[in-house]
Amino acid sequence: MSSSRSAKVRTSIAVPRPRRDPDSGLAGNTGSGDVGTAVPARERLYRRYATTHSGGADQELTDRLFERDIAPFMPDNRDAAILDVGCGQGTLVAALLRAGYRQARGVDASPEQVAAAHQAGVVQVEHASLDTALEAVPNRLDVVIAMDLLEHLTRDELLRTLDLIASALRPGGLLLARTPNGVSPFAGNYRYGDLTHEICLTPGSIRQALRVIGFTTADVHPCVPLVYGAASGARWLLWKGLSGCYKLALGIESGSPRGHVVTQNMLVVARTPVLVDEPAQHRSG
Repeated sequence: MSSSRSAKVRTSIAVPRPRRDPDSGLAGNTGSGDVGTAVPARERLYRRYATTHSGGADQELTDRLFERDIAPFMPDNRDAAILDVGCGQGTLVAALLRAGYRQARGVDASPEQVAAAHQAGVVQVEHASLDTALEAVPNRLDVVIAMDLLEHLTRDELLRTLDLIASALRPGGLLLARTPNGVSPFAGNYRYGDLTHEICLTPGSIRQALRVIGFTTADVHPCVPLVYGAASGARWLLWKGLSGCYKLALGIESGSPRGHVVTQNMLVVARTPVLVDEPAQHRSG
């Protein structure tokens, strides 16, 4: 009896219901002031993502990153169909257009981010969900870019998104993705520095996911500090020494002395399978 009464005492505490976001604009909101259905956390965070977290876009920084990390992998064909998913305020789309890629465009789920892109003159950025954007272009893209996107997905969403990317790419199509690196000794800095992050990947786990989807190659590269002056050059030298120590420690513990990526971010370069020309094979035989 006493245990039953105790249980009632413990469960009688009122748990406050989440308040409705007054700016939610959700279907069914009557504006009557009733609490109603709580706005999903993800929607609330993304609606004002620029003003509450990401801030204004830095086009100059994006241009430097584009030249170092993106341009070396891009196709020579300036008419290649390129989609930047989760493109934010469109700075990478702008860099692609300036580099001569005439069919570069981007999509983002945040209306605030898209509005900022349009204000900056990048009208090739559209407001759309990733699923909608990728399902609309089956087997029609040459390159998909996903910078700082994959960490915003749950495990199930990650595999579904990679499936959609693979379906949208032509044979031999290219996926370029940057995401926080769980192997980094400072992984938590990026993993938990944004409330919209859902997952943290490592070189091993992202390769695993890409193999499951059917990508034939999956290379992982470190995102080391940019060098654009004396101060940044000094940072790069210091990081070079420190990262060597981290790699040595990891190699000693794992027994694998080579191939470790320990930067906070990592760049993933993957390709879909190239179709074999079966008639050509028969002719050659």
